[in-house]
Amino acid sequence: MQVPYERCHDAVLSKHCQFVRTASTIASSSVDELARSSVRIGRELAHPDARLALGRVHPFAERLHHFLTYIALAEHMLGSTDAHAGLSLGGYRIRLFRIVDDIALAFNQGEVKAASVLFGRRLAPSLLDYRSIADTVTQGLWSERAA
Repeated sequence: MQVPYERCHDAVLSKHCQFVRTASTIASSSVDELARSSVRIGRELAHPDARLALGRVHPFAERLHHFLTYIALAEHMLGSTDAHAGLSLGGYRIRLFRIVDDIALAFNQGEVKAASVLFGRRLAPSLLDYRSIADTVTQGLWSERAA
């Protein structure tokens, strides 16, 4: 017996919605940890022997990727129900991507000191900007309209 596409699509979408809603409850603590890690990496990259920091970059990038996936999914969910929250998340996501691009460029050019500054002084504070929209995002995701 074949399940109709609409039911299957709705079931997958429902699981994504539940994932995003659940993630919204821990996003603030996740972003705090990401910001602390970013500052730590920035400080360690400033040392003459930056190997320890370089070893932390990949696991950090994976955690940041998961957070940005949550942001993109939440932005998509809120886009049709809460335009202000959706636009706020979109702007936040774009700012983070620009900083990540700058960090990648610094590493590609061998500018470890520049990457250090970008991690500690640009990425960490920008990550923490999520706090200013976290409540609005969480409320929007858990509202009846986003269901």
